[in-house]
Amino acid sequence: TAELFNQIALIIVRSLCAVQKSMINDKHCFELYGYDILIDANLKPWLLEVNASPALTANTQEDYDLKFGLLDDLFTVLDLEKVLAGTSNTQIGGFDLLYKGSIGQPPSAPLKNYLGCQNNRKSQLKKLARQTAIRLQSAPPGPAPGATSATGPLG
Repeated sequence: TAELFNQIALIIVRSLCAVQKSMINDKHCFELYGYDILIDANLKPWLLEVNASPALTANTQEDYDLKFGLLDDLFTVLDLEKVLAGTSNTQIGGFDLLYKGSIGQPPSAPLKNYLGCQNNRKSQLKKLARQTAIRLQSAPPGPAPGATSATGPLG
């Protein structure tokens, strides 16, 4: 239900706020957290634990597909090739970006925030690819912004 997802989102946001001061804040690294949440018979979520290094091994095809999508989206968010630089997307793949305290919210969603619940990963990635292709086609020729060579910044 929408209320269950709202409660899970609150658990995630509140747990991150509780440890915010001890989290690594460095633009050169990131952390991936895995949440274990138990849902009782009354549809109340209970936080069991938060894993700072969740297991990414897969035991089934569905598990593999889920974790492969997670890693694919993670590298898209990292944007190592700087193709998303300057865009204002609030969703990338299956992730909803939280930045400077704001959480994206779809106008017609029954949920108070996305946090991945109302996110169609495949259609969002196709839209992002189209936007990036259009932006790159209209950009002047030359290295991507922020590109570096073995000897230092290009340009």
